[in-house]
Amino acid sequence: MILFSEKNWQLINTEKTCMLEGTDSYKGAKQRFEAYRLKALYLVDGQGKLMAVLSKGEFLSSPNKLNWNYTPHFLILGKKLSDKNLENLRQYNSLPIIDDKGQVIKVIESFDYKGIRVNNTIFKPYEKSMIIAEIGNNHNGSILKAKKLIEKAAESGVDAVKFQARSLNDLYVDLSEQYINQTDFGTAYTLNQLKRFNLNQADLAELFMYAKSLGLIVICTPFDVKSAKFLKQQKVDLIKIASADMSNYNLLEQFVDSTIPLLISTGMHEEKSIENLSRWLKKQYVEATLLHVNSTYPTPYSDVNLRYMPTLEKYSTTGLFGYSGHERGIHIPLAAVAMGATVVEKHFTLDKSHEGNDHKVSLLPDEMNALTENVKSMTTAFGNNYKAKGVSQGEKLNKLALSKGIYTNKKLSKGSFLQQDDIAYLSPCVGITSEEAPLYIGKTLTTDLDQKQPITKSCFEDREAKIVFKQIKNFGLPVRFRDLEAIGETFEPGFLEYHMFSTDLNAEPSRYKDILSGRTLSVHAPEQFEDGFILDLVSEEPEIYQKSLELFNQIVQWTKEIQKSTGQDQINLIVNVGGATNDERQVSQFNKEAAFKKLAKINTLCNTKGVTMLPQTMPPFPWHFGGQGFHRLFVDPIDMVAIQKWTPIKFCMDISHTYMSCAHLGKDFYQVLDQVSKYFDYLHIADAIYPGEEGINIGEGDINFKRLQKYLTSKDYRWIPEIWNGHLDHFEGFRKGLKALDSI
Repeated sequence: MILFSEKNWQLINTEKTCMLEGTDSYKGAKQRFEAYRLKALYLVDGQGKLMAVLSKGEFLSSPNKLNWNYTPHFLILGKKLSDKNLENLRQYNSLPIIDDKGQVIKVIESFDYKGIRVNNTIFKPYEKSMIIAEIGNNHNGSILKAKKLIEKAAESGVDAVKFQARSLNDLYVDLSEQYINQTDFGTAYTLNQLKRFNLNQADLAELFMYAKSLGLIVICTPFDVKSAKFLKQQKVDLIKIASADMSNYNLLEQFVDSTIPLLISTGMHEEKSIENLSRWLKKQYVEATLLHVNSTYPTPYSDVNLRYMPTLEKYSTTGLFGYSGHERGIHIPLAAVAMGATVVEKHFTLDKSHEGNDHKVSLLPDEMNALTENVKSMTTAFGNNYKAKGVSQGEKLNKLALSKGIYTNKKLSKGSFLQQDDIAYLSPCVGITSEEAPLYIGKTLTTDLDQKQPITKSCFEDREAKIVFKQIKNFGLPVRFRDLEAIGETFEPGFLEYHMFSTDLNAEPSRYKDILSGRTLSVHAPEQFEDGFILDLVSEEPEIYQKSLELFNQIVQWTKEIQKSTGQDQINLIVNVGGATNDERQVSQFNKEAAFKKLAKINTLCNTKGVTMLPQTMPPFPWHFGGQGFHRLFVDPIDMVAIQKWTPIKFCMDISHTYMSCAHLGKDFYQVLDQVSKYFDYLHIADAIYPGEEGINIGEGDINFKRLQKYLTSKDYRWIPEIWNGHLDHFEGFRKGLKALDSI
């Protein structure tokens, strides 16, 4: 409701908020406050007359006693609010509306979002638009066809289905054949259609229940007073008023005493009529969202006039607007969503050639699915208005490879001052960026640098001595061959995890036997290869699966060579086993059982070679070559349990990945860890921000690491800080992350 500029309002069910005098105990009042999350209760007498108001704050401040001597603050139906009244009422967050006899008609409450709440879903502009499949009379009088339309609408991903309710005898002046034959052709055609296709109230009630059983919001348009009363009894989720009845106040008055929100189409009307409607809605405290419409079938694009649509925001009592389209295609509704429409409605059919005007302007199931999928991706792409411009995970990957950092163009000595002609701007950007470079010109170097060496921030800082951590145990560090000696100068890790690149298959591990001997190593298998190939050990495409197997056999053999060089009896091989796709529609079509069978064979092969394969848990949206995809396996932690039927296998629990997966699936991350903890004893530790920021440093994301202490300090678990680019600048990222974990 648009009442006060700084508050949003909505109608709430008076049956839940009113209390008859002498009928409710303290316990009963407490139950109502808690069950319905109310801000106030209203005392009415036996005739429904408002006697007093008790706010939740007042209730809590005087426990175990009810004192109803509170002056009621209320609004009077149909009375215009003065500026003084507006100012006085701004302090309240819950207000009853009474008629001229003092009876409570309905209640409005303030809320902290601008949107339409239906059941437990909030529809908001640029965040979640309500997509309505208008079934109308496209069932052509068949309840079986109507149910099929409902089913297909649900499969298409819509939020709601809409029907039409008519009592023809109450709606038209005459239904006789004589009248139909004498009236104009348009009316005659419509009447003949309605007499054949109109469903009765019992049929509609059955369809409403069926739609709700499929999780759909139920909306219906009444065309007469009798139908309006029927829909109020049915308690449909929303009422839609057709354009033809936008100024039919005799019909609109039926919803003055209702808390069902309205959607009102504005086709066939000029702005003056819309202004009149808006004034009436505000005086009657009717919660309504106005929809932009052109009532021709199909609408020419030249008549759509979509730029007018946002004007309806000031006329809707919700402060929202929507679009109901009769044009061909899905691109105009998409444009409406891009302009802030909270509601989008399109007619829906199974066959555009069927008899009836609406079929030809309707969407088929695949078209409706395309609309819902596009709206979903669009609203995701809008992002958060209030979020500062940042750099996404994919951009970070690309920035490293493509941006410029500063490098030495000659040898530089410790104690010298960095000069502009000492540096070159080169890729990859692994140290100080070109943007930061001016800040370091003239600063004193604290270390010697060779030619073409990246210049990092630590080059100007005193090096820290070897760090000993007091609290955290059993941690390792990710390494490349280049880091094997240097990493021991700063840390004392219990083991190392070698992050293998595909190019390592061309290198002989025996060359590094001297520095590998006596160490404990795990190997992280490469996922991406030089030719763009991505390892997929569970692929449903034979060629990809076969190539992945061949590459994996090479990886296992290479890992065995590492094992020989270290002298270990057993070696861990961490693997991203695959299952990703670039097509979101394929996520639900993946055959997990077939994937488990394939991995069972591979796991047996690894065990016979003394290699312990540890599949890694995955995020919902992987990054491959700086672009986002969709994972289908080991995203849901329950997959870790399901695969045990095929092979006993342990996992590498990637905390960052699984946190985002749980957020995506609506699961409690910390409970999930406890539930599946017996299936992993090896962890990758990093922070995360859903949906796409993985591998960030400890304390920079949303994970509560205090709740992970048992994994960080127990001798039963090994783990590494897998912080993105933690090895850069002399392991600064690892140093920072481990210090943060040790302090926890």
